[in-house]
Amino acid sequence: MAHIDIHKTKDRYNRQKHFILESKELSEHNKRIIMKFLHDAELGKTIRHRQKTKIGEGRCLKLGMNLRQICKWLGDTPLDNVTPEQMEDFIYKLESDSILNKYGCKFKESSKRDIKKTIKKMIRS
Repeated sequence: MAHIDIHKTKDRYNRQKHFILESKELSEHNKRIIMKFLHDAELGKTIRHRQKTKIGEGRCLKLGMNLRQICKWLGDTPLDNVTPEQMEDFIYKLESDSILNKYGCKFKESSKRDIKKTIKKMIRS
């Protein structure tokens, strides 16, 4: 039986990748890092020396959105040059609700957890 994508996840994921590439808020270096990470995630190459597990389009969509936001919050710092102190400061601000979502509201605990998981996955890849 054919898979029916009622949420149009594949289209939304492709639009997200296009939006990342066309974004003026992200540096070219960070765009390359994010796109390489998403490509590796699709292939299951996100964890070194472990079993390769392909990450689905829905999760890749979420990872892309989170990484784009993290880049905005970190400013001009390239993702591969973020120091542990910068990351600890970022996570502290996230946990203490100093960083707000795009609507100006506090992040819910599940969103904070997703952002921290994205950071961990990005660092480990």
